[in-house]
Amino acid sequence: MASRYGLTAADRRDFALLFCAPWWLVKTLSGHADAVVALAADAGVHRMALLRPHTDLKNEFYERVRTETRQVPEPERGLRATVTKLKEIVARQKAEIESA
Repeated sequence: MASRYGLTAADRRDFALLFCAPWWLVKTLSGHADAVVALAADAGVHRMALLRPHTDLKNEFYERVRTETRQVPEPERGLRATVTKLKEIVARQKAEIESA
């Protein structure tokens, strides 16, 4: 069985259950106070590569969700509802201005 950080898959699962999050596992085993620093060091990349917002990946994710599940993600659904309400308000105010 493959081991990572000297732990088997079962050990990692038990550790994650004990600490309730994989970030604790990374921080504890690496000795870094910051999990992002530990992950960046392990991956061999600068830490900002992990912290930078990846809008292209977010957009790709939402597109895949939309395509594969034929559903609109909740954040987008909420934004669409807000836009619809705002368009109604603008139309109503425009009508009030024209009638005055």
